[in-house]
Amino acid sequence: MPANLIKYANSPLYQGSSPVESLHQAIVCLGMKTVQKHVIIIATTRLFQKKSVGMKNRMRQLWKKSRRVAAFSRVLAAKSGIFDPDAAQMAGLLSDLGVIAILEYAQEHGDQYDDENSLDQTVKALRPQINSMLLQNWNLGDELVTVGEESRSWFRNNAVSADLCDLVLIARYHSYLGTEQADQLPLLSKMPAFEKLKLTDFGSADSLEFMKESQDEVAAIEQMLGTI
Repeated sequence: MPANLIKYANSPLYQGSSPVESLHQAIVCLGMKTVQKHVIIIATTRLFQKKSVGMKNRMRQLWKKSRRVAAFSRVLAAKSGIFDPDAAQMAGLLSDLGVIAILEYAQEHGDQYDDENSLDQTVKALRPQINSMLLQNWNLGDELVTVGEESRSWFRNNAVSADLCDLVLIARYHSYLGTEQADQLPLLSKMPAFEKLKLTDFGSADSLEFMKESQDEVAAIEQMLGTI
């Protein structure tokens, strides 16, 4: 874990005038609150890795998607000026935490989940409840529990002002652009989360341009988070 924190501190997102070479330097560079968030991210990354060969490809795909949502969450947090980018990145990465538990159960009961379509339906049905249960058990606070429960509900509108779940929703939306899931997306301008975040300098027609402009930053965040 110290090596991971040193890697984060030396990434383009945090790097200072001189390279970080020790855990103490990394903590000074990042700050304790940021270190705490990254410790959770590192622990989450390891959960993705502890899987059987049979589930490896599914877990790799889940990690890539979660990592991309986390990257867009960070970029949008910085753009909005409302949310802490580190907290947003962590929320994006944890937004599908429950799927890991579902896949773990599936690999332990392979006779019940040999059908890929059946497993997909199980994940879809149980994801909000399992996300909520795990995030509550991790004592990460109500805001992150809400992200786990509602960050796939495109038209959620539970508060007057934007919350972290709204940010992750918009990040997830952009992570789907350019994929086969893009055809199922609603109009961005119709989503309450978009209106509440007040990202007034780009709209639905400009989302692809926004993705193009932020692709280097997104790629840097994904690289920092690593592969499994």
